[in-house]
Amino acid sequence: MIERVKTGVPGLDELIGGGIPKGHLVLVSGGPGAGKTVLSSQIVYTGATVYGERGLYATFSESPEALKRNLMSFGWNFEELEKRGLVKIMGLPAIIGEAADLLGYLVDEAAEFGAQRLVVDSFTALVLSLGENVGDLRAFAHTLYRSIKRIGCPLSILVAETPYGQAGIGMGVEEFIVDGIMLLKMRANERRVHRSIMILKMRGTEHDLNCHPMIIDSQGVRIMPEIE
Repeated sequence: MIERVKTGVPGLDELIGGGIPKGHLVLVSGGPGAGKTVLSSQIVYTGATVYGERGLYATFSESPEALKRNLMSFGWNFEELEKRGLVKIMGLPAIIGEAADLLGYLVDEAAEFGAQRLVVDSFTALVLSLGENVGDLRAFAHTLYRSIKRIGCPLSILVAETPYGQAGIGMGVEEFIVDGIMLLKMRANERRVHRSIMILKMRGTEHDLNCHPMIIDSQGVRIMPEIE
């Protein structure tokens, strides 16, 4: 029987056989405003409040204070969870260090904290110091995968930013090293914003292959039945 980690996000676990296989590194990819940070934060928050699992959230593009303030709009009090030792939010400005040094520091902190849910937000910001050389990016992606696997975290999430209008996933190297891929999309018309999610890949388990509406409201993310 496959050991699974429940995300606790309404409608999501049902798409992946009841939860993400334990030990997986999952890529959450999408363009600006698609809901990557909200979804990833909700998985950490639910892990702490519902399942009693420690979560570490590493943010490279937003300060911990700003992130916690924004997430309070959903009623998620990360400040309180930090005081209780259930969550740790790290702010790591990518511009001040080499990617390898930042990764080493992050992995050490996750191991020391005993993180059971780890979010790296984002791969795009983490590798700023590497430039655009595909070979360097691919080599670093493999190093990241091995480093995270080595600490034995039950669930790790790698957020990747897809530039607006680009059809690919992230920077084009992450998708080959991760165990799962959740692709988030957003489109807008004159009346409203429409968000959706697809599970493109999830090793070791059957998963839904359809595109599903993803609602973000005052309580966070909800996944709805497939788009017909």
